[in-house]
Amino acid sequence: MRKEILSRTGYELGAQAAESCDWLTVFLAQIIAKFRADAERHDRLVRVISEALNGELRPSVLDSIRITQFSLGSDFLRITAARMVPSSGSLGMRAELDLSLHDEITLGFNTKVLVNWPRPSVAALPVTMVVSVVKFVGTVAVEFDSAALEPSVAVTILPDYILEFDIQTLIGSKAKVQNLPMLTSVISRKLQAAFAKELVMPNEKRIKI
Repeated sequence: MRKEILSRTGYELGAQAAESCDWLTVFLAQIIAKFRADAERHDRLVRVISEALNGELRPSVLDSIRITQFSLGSDFLRITAARMVPSSGSLGMRAELDLSLHDEITLGFNTKVLVNWPRPSVAALPVTMVVSVVKFVGTVAVEFDSAALEPSVAVTILPDYILEFDIQTLIGSKAKVQNLPMLTSVISRKLQAAFAKELVMPNEKRIKI
């Protein structure tokens, strides 16, 4: 099937130069702009995030989490290049898109760290945190799998990516400690690990068609 597709489309797999995707960047920007406008008018997305944070994701040492800031940023994701390359999948090829984002996608919240010794909830330490994604540069691989009973599209990120966070913390009620380096470092590592576990090759997300 691969040979027939390439022959009829005139694409030279692995030899053809990467293409500019300015048109796709603009097209996606329209969708993102609409999504942001809807998120500002309605708080459904904030409610979903709040329910997720206060569900199974919330450790037992934390009190309820209240979202105080939420922003989907103001800039747009840029697709700088795209190409088809050989792969080991069912059709033997996949699309790779080089992405770049410099923005501030922000989530801020308040909670309390519960001190459970010598008895449960004997004390509570207020915590305020603001986490922002400020930079992402990487390559997304998209591959169509036609061999399975239910065809799907697999999406993964190649390992040589850059993901940067800006993390601000405030701990305590009277004697407040701001941006404790050890804490921000731990949080950053946890976020990086969670991102890699979900999306970075060999991990992937599959969308059924």
